[in-house]
Amino acid sequence: GSSSGTGSSSVLRLAYSKLTHKHMETLCGALLSGGGGITGLDLRMNLLDPLALALLVARLVEAGTTLVDLDLSDNPKLGPGGTEALCALLPPSFAPDGAAALFTLSLNNCGCGPVGAVALGTALELNKSLTRLELSNCRVGDVGAVALGTAVAENVCLVTLNLAGNNIRVRGARAIAAGLRYNGTLTSLDLSHNERLGDVGVACFGAALEENQALAVLDLSCTGAGRASALVISEALDSNPSLKVL
Repeated sequence: GSSSGTGSSSVLRLAYSKLTHKHMETLCGALLSGGGGITGLDLRMNLLDPLALALLVARLVEAGTTLVDLDLSDNPKLGPGGTEALCALLPPSFAPDGAAALFTLSLNNCGCGPVGAVALGTALELNKSLTRLELSNCRVGDVGAVALGTAVAENVCLVTLNLAGNNIRVRGARAIAAGLRYNGTLTSLDLSHNERLGDVGVACFGAALEENQALAVLDLSCTGAGRASALVISEALDSNPSLKVL
């Protein structure tokens, strides 16, 4: 592993290190003994499971640690349990000063499933720290998308949300689109490679885009959309000056 950074902060890079729960105490000791200098953790492509995450989160919460970035992508064993454990790093806005917090979280290909997505959505409704959430290829499905759509409606901090490749269909699209109508902070939303959205799912975003003036990037590529939904989106764009990339 290695660390890199400038000034008073740095990222501890331990990707591709075959880490398991057995390494967590040592890792936490190194992280917390740094006097707050380490503000990012790159733990991609390891063998981390829910137990490993429970140990890591418990130590971070105990120390009141704030991480600017936590990347756990490609740890498919994390599953719903590991995702639920992470919610302790997404405290509500009324949490006491000094509570542990997280600014960006990457969980691509971590198998969080609908249960993990619901847990994240519930936490995000009241959280005011997380600005970026990456959840591509996590089997979120419509159940998870509905919860995240509710979070989009309530959240006032999240700027980037990646839900590519999650088998989201019309029900999930409708919930996310409804959330966008009330959201004023999200600027980038990736729903690409949700092939079952189709014309009906993509068209859900037409009315939302007429009202939402914050979103700058909306990726709907490879969603099975055709000419009908393209026309709806095109008409919405006429009244939406903020959207730059579609």
